Amino acid sequence: MTDVSPVPPPVASLRSPSSGSPRVVIVGGGFSGSALAVQLARTGGAHVTLVEPNTVGRGVAYATDPEHLLNVPAAKMSLFPDAPDDFLAWARTQGVSAAPTTFLPRALYGAYVADTFARVAAPTTRVIRAQVARLTEERGGWRVLLADGERIEADVVVLATGNPAPADPPGLERIVGSGRYVANPWKRDALAAIGPDDTVLLVGTGLTALDVLVSLRTQGHRGAIRALSRRGFLPLPHLEAGGPPAAPAVVIPEGASFEEIVRLVHAAGRAAVTAGQAWHGVIDGLRTSTSGIWARLTPVERRRFLRLVRPYWEVHRHRAPGVVLEHVRRLRASGALEILAGRIAGAEVAVEAVDVQYRRRGAAGAVERVRVAHVVNTTGPDTDLARAGGPLLQGLLASGVLLQDPDRLGLRTAPTGAALRADGTAHTSLFVLGQARRADLWEHTAVPDLSKAVAALATHLTVASLVVATG
Repeated sequence: MTDVSPVPPPVASLRSPSSGSPRVVIVGGGFSGSALAVQLARTGGAHVTLVEPNTVGRGVAYATDPEHLLNVPAAKMSLFPDAPDDFLAWARTQGVSAAPTTFLPRALYGAYVADTFARVAAPTTRVIRAQVARLTEERGGWRVLLADGERIEADVVVLATGNPAPADPPGLERIVGSGRYVANPWKRDALAAIGPDDTVLLVGTGLTALDVLVSLRTQGHRGAIRALSRRGFLPLPHLEAGGPPAAPAVVIPEGASFEEIVRLVHAAGRAAVTAGQAWHGVIDGLRTSTSGIWARLTPVERRRFLRLVRPYWEVHRHRAPGVVLEHVRRLRASGALEILAGRIAGAEVAVEAVDVQYRRRGAAGAVERVRVAHVVNTTGPDTDLARAGGPLLQGLLASGVLLQDPDRLGLRTAPTGAALRADGTAHTSLFVLGQARRADLWEHTAVPDLSKAVAALATHLTVASLVVATG
């Protein structure tokens, strides 16, 4: 894996020669892009343009069904690391009665981000509703070409492009493009063609699958549902108030190998359960050190983690509200939902149905078949940006302006979030925000992590501008 190069000191191109303040263009107006505009408006000293074709502040995650809940309690969802109660206080001003441990609707959180942007950032931020078609480096800065032909000159560009659509799972090639396959459940009205009594197969059993289950039942669906993933794991529940005490954090020694880390975490979790404690404390205790541990793993160890440990980490780390899992439990108990563990072997469009073949896990390779009316891809965002990043990121990767990691988890970045070129050197004026930084940070998907990264980048840009301005 290419080493991260040191970030060069700020250069004069960080500051617009005409005004003395940097012209910052943020590409993407979902959570990360909106939050950065808010933070830059708080600190001042930059001319900010935000380019987003859709509604600013919501993105895919929060422009969703009212029944979808946050997977993080309200007390941890503030836009501002220095004001952790901000979201909770805002929700109460909207007449929402919520405790710090409440899992509030995601649509409400989207309204919070949008309202905060409108109050704090909008007065000083230029918002352009458009797609960015191309980005070129010129004269120490950047030229941003929009799809409608408009050009914007920038001293700094921040890529906050959000999550791509899911990749089509292997084995489904022959049904892709048919009206009975939902490739991206986050598209508007993606589930509208599913009738109340239609049978459905969900490919994936993680958080996206839980959201689709909720959406289907909300729209009146009562047909049988099967959900298939390689291990058949569902997300585990958060620790409820009044439950057992959380176990203490496990200490990971400096230089511990992959095997030692796995052994220590597994042993601490088992010891917690034996002692009547909640294993959640073991996982949550790693939050502050996860990125450092990930950075110390060798490329071989990272691939072993992705192949062997990742499914177990995901269900323990990315948990679901108890009310959602209780809904799933009732569906399973009634026979309306069946969870399958296996691998898809193929699929064919039949008469008014889809035939899916799969090999059940541990069944010595025997192929089983299931006929359903619709197949929904719930595998989550595709992290291979050379395939799923859209024309902008694909072009930047192809030209060497950006570097994707060998495991295709995202873009390589320096510690400040500065993007790396194909030769491994760091840009001074091109930055990355959001899940695209997972290749270097691993845990970079939840709001508590993203809000800290946003605040850190805002501070970096502000300090760099001041250094240039004062010589």
